[in-house]
Amino acid sequence: MTTRWKVWLAAFGIFAAGLAAGSLITVGLGARALRRALQAPADAARVTPIDRAVNRIHDELTDELGLTPEQSASVRAELAHSASEVKRLRVETVAQVRRTLETAVHRIGARLTTEQRTKLDELTAKRFARVGWTYTPAPAEKTIPGK
Repeated sequence: MTTRWKVWLAAFGIFAAGLAAGSLITVGLGARALRRALQAPADAARVTPIDRAVNRIHDELTDELGLTPEQSASVRAELAHSASEVKRLRVETVAQVRRTLETAVHRIGARLTTEQRTKLDELTAKRFARVGWTYTPAPAEKTIPGK
């Protein structure tokens, strides 16, 4: 093999290694960010994207509309109230999504053999764990409506 091909092969190997490492890091960070977003409590001490949006909207309205200090304070209070409502809805929605998914798995499990149900529970527990949730299998004797 000529030296030129060795150089190209080495460059390609370095590129491929960088691509693989970057992909793995991106997937890991994305999964971590998803887990944190789903588990995050809606407390006032944590700055969330909705808080940043409130600040951005407030600043834009104050600048573009020429709000007085009193109007600006009133607008900020209204935006803060809306933000707290959005946070509350997010927490409720995530909990509802989790319950809905768990119920769906229980209903599916009711249609399976014991071995299949055991495997389904294992797979679901792993999937739930990826986003920081705990899966509770349905009791074996539980009957599911609509079966």
